[in-house]
Amino acid sequence: MPSAAAPAPAQRAAPPSPIPVSTAVCPRQEACIAYPQQNDRLSGVVAFQGTATRDRFLYYKFEFRPETNPDYTYLVRFEAPVTNGVLMDWDTRTVPPGVYWLTLIIVDNTGNYWPEFAEVRVVVQN
Repeated sequence: MPSAAAPAPAQRAAPPSPIPVSTAVCPRQEACIAYPQQNDRLSGVVAFQGTATRDRFLYYKFEFRPETNPDYTYLVRFEAPVTNGVLMDWDTRTVPPGVYWLTLIIVDNTGNYWPEFAEVRVVVQN
């Protein structure tokens, strides 16, 4: 009679690897949303990660809109540049469930911003 095989040892999940640039939302290296990615499903507080910097940096901001509304609403502004780090924490419980677009805009010390900005589409599920 064959003996029962020993159960396989529990395996640890590998730590998350860095998000490849090819899947990040990066119209410019200086304006990049690495996480979340397009169409990610989000709930609770979400740490948006990426880069927001440029020559003569003044600030960066996020704006958002529901997919059914063409108008963006100001969300938050930060005075310090970020390189490959947390851009903001967004509490998705402040909006109803649905599809949203979030835009990262970087402004220089003359008040100008690039016409190319990072924009990501997400699905909020609270």
